[in-house]
Amino acid sequence: MGVDLSIVPERYRSSERRAVLGYDRLEIQGRYYDFWESLLEAAVVLDEGMYTYNDEGCVKVFCDPYGTKLTWIKAGTFIRLWAIQNTRCDLGVWDKAVFKFVEALPDDTRLILWFH
Repeated sequence: MGVDLSIVPERYRSSERRAVLGYDRLEIQGRYYDFWESLLEAAVVLDEGMYTYNDEGCVKVFCDPYGTKLTWIKAGTFIRLWAIQNTRCDLGVWDKAVFKFVEALPDDTRLILWFH
């Protein structure tokens, strides 16, 4: 058993710092720990939190299930960091689709890192 990562693209951005509505989640099925470490080194804390759904309904969270503060990274940075790492990993079909999705986003789209 290990740590999994889902990315939550921020679909709507306003000029106000409001919590992200985290209903679009893309789970990365492989465990690319070296890549995740490079993401965390470049990530920024998500101070405003994220709304997500669980058994209690829609709740605002500031930490992942491990108690670590939520962080985010820009889509362009995510892809750039992956380009450095991808020579060491073969992606499965699902992960290829996730990375293609992220590549299609504007570079400044925030991706919330949800470790679970």
